[in-house]
Amino acid sequence: MKTLRRSGSQRILENNTIMAAWLMMTLFNLGVVVTTGLILTDRYPTDGDVFPRWVIVLFWVGAIFCSIFTYSKTRTRLTIDRQGGTLAKIDILCRASTVQFKPQDVERFEVTTTTDVDGDPYYYCELKISGQKSCRVAEGHFQDSLEAAAQELRQVMGLS
Repeated sequence: MKTLRRSGSQRILENNTIMAAWLMMTLFNLGVVVTTGLILTDRYPTDGDVFPRWVIVLFWVGAIFCSIFTYSKTRTRLTIDRQGGTLAKIDILCRASTVQFKPQDVERFEVTTTTDVDGDPYYYCELKISGQKSCRVAEGHFQDSLEAAAQELRQVMGLS
């Protein structure tokens, strides 16, 4: 999790975790494209069954489905002050959708616990605004830093 930034009376919390997945997916896609180009122009050794063509088809199918999943995720930027806040969701193409809210619109703002793929505890700071889906505004392996950030944001808005 990136630490909470303070700018005057505002508090800014950004969740840029998905950007690492965007980068990895882009590099994987680039590798699939380059390898396909080398195979199609006969510059890649394809003696017999060393690299059958169906393998490259599997890589393309995997690249397409993983890209749809990865690139559909957004990064978030939460800006809060006493009057309320703005939640911006930014996608891979830098398109942003913003939601302005007042403190009384916040239904839930808490840290939830789950496990990652290794079975280690993983924490999400979730914000639920009336009429909106719940949104993860911060995440990480360290509960204390997430709890402290969430508590400070609640105090700034006057929720606790």
